[in-house]
Amino acid sequence: MITNVEEVDEALRLLDRAILELGEEGVNVARPKVGVMIEVPATIYQMDALAKRVDFFQ
Repeated sequence: MITNVEEVDEALRLLDRAILELGEEGVNVARPKVGVMIEVPATIYQMDALAKRVDFFQ
């Protein structure tokens, strides 16, 4: 569950960092599809920005 775009940005940074670190250790990992669960009604106003960052909504 997310409440704002900044949370998604941070999660994506952490995911990219983990993929990079695994690559440095010789483990090649494809980036998985990323989705978010919208639980907080105010998040609806950020849907356009979120859609540019994630692969799906739930």
